[in-house]
Amino acid sequence: MSHGDGEEESDIFAIREVSFQPEGDSDWKETSYTLNTDSLDWALYDHMMDFLADRGIDNTFADELMELSTVIEHQEYIKFLEDLQGFVNCK
Repeated sequence: MSHGDGEEESDIFAIREVSFQPEGDSDWKETSYTLNTDSLDWALYDHMMDFLADRGIDNTFADELMELSTVIEHQEYIKFLEDLQGFVNCK
């Protein structure tokens, strides 16, 4: 995706925030510097999206992730209803 070349592809996901933390820190901390991407230069934002796309995080990945999470949610909901039915029936 590039804002400057006229052939913009619509992304189904967006980068909302970027967080910076010292190298070696594996856990995010409240004191980590966080930047809202609304204030980023569009070219830098495009580079970040390209960086993710080069690693397979693109619209296809986002579609598959949504599909997977929906399937898991439905399975968990069915399991909950079955457990609830068992509880109500005092099994």
